[in-house]
Amino acid sequence: MSWVSASEGGKFAEVIKEVTGGVKALGPMESLKREQAWLQNV
Repeated sequence: MSWVSASEGGKFAEVIKEVTGGVKALGPMESLKREQAWLQNV
């Protein structure tokens, strides 16, 4: 977790890049993939 002040735009951008990179590395949720496949077959 990070604390970012409103005056720290550069730090905010870096924190957001780290968070989104971590989420992208996790990849799609398997349960979401199954649900989407199920919905296409309905």
